[in-house]
Amino acid sequence: MCIPPKYFNEGIEKVAEMLQDPVMRETIKKEMYDPATPYDNYYLNAGGWKGIFISSAAATPDAEGKTIAEYAEEKGIDGFDAFCEIMIANDCIAPSIYFCISEEDLFRIAKDENVVVGTDAIPKSFVERTHPRAYGTFPRAIRYYVKENGILTLPEMIRKMTSKTAEIYQLAGKGVIADGYDADLVIFDYDKITDTADFMHPLTKAEGIEYVLVDGKVVYKDMELTDAMPGKVIRFKKKV
Repeated sequence: MCIPPKYFNEGIEKVAEMLQDPVMRETIKKEMYDPATPYDNYYLNAGGWKGIFISSAAATPDAEGKTIAEYAEEKGIDGFDAFCEIMIANDCIAPSIYFCISEEDLFRIAKDENVVVGTDAIPKSFVERTHPRAYGTFPRAIRYYVKENGILTLPEMIRKMTSKTAEIYQLAGKGVIADGYDADLVIFDYDKITDTADFMHPLTKAEGIEYVLVDGKVVYKDMELTDAMPGKVIRFKKKV
């Protein structure tokens, strides 16, 4: 996400090799630091190394849970050198989080009629580090946008999580509570609903969710999954 994509033509392992070559390393550094280099530069988007948080780095676990700037300071080295050290040791596989969106933009986008709530998170096991949005996206949307900042009302937010999404993706029988629709329900306590996952503890469960039903069957209660597995893959069917 930081290095120009042209260097990945021979695979990510090759890039790790390039970073060990002093000449290539300096060339890549100059291109990364130059705003005129034509690519979506996440190093610059995040405002530098202080805005890049290492969520997972198996070969350098002491880098996990820190920004690259913090890791570099601990090591007493330059930020780019710290970045290269992590990349080389982990064969360029080190999932990271980039802080590059302003709150003003988030609020403006959230209020747009055509925007719905979703996440591109990668759910993992309870022993693997991931992004907190994997476990906290929807409770956070209610807590942050409705309860704390009043950007949307609760009905407006629920619509962006349910019926509006079902409408956009043309999911028949989904999105509202009505006769003939699948009984997919989340029962929560509005006063208690909140996300607890954060960047250091991304796998903690949300509070305030009392029951989750899929197709009328309880799949989650008392903050635990039940043995019921009524979920199914929904394949898109084009309208004729």
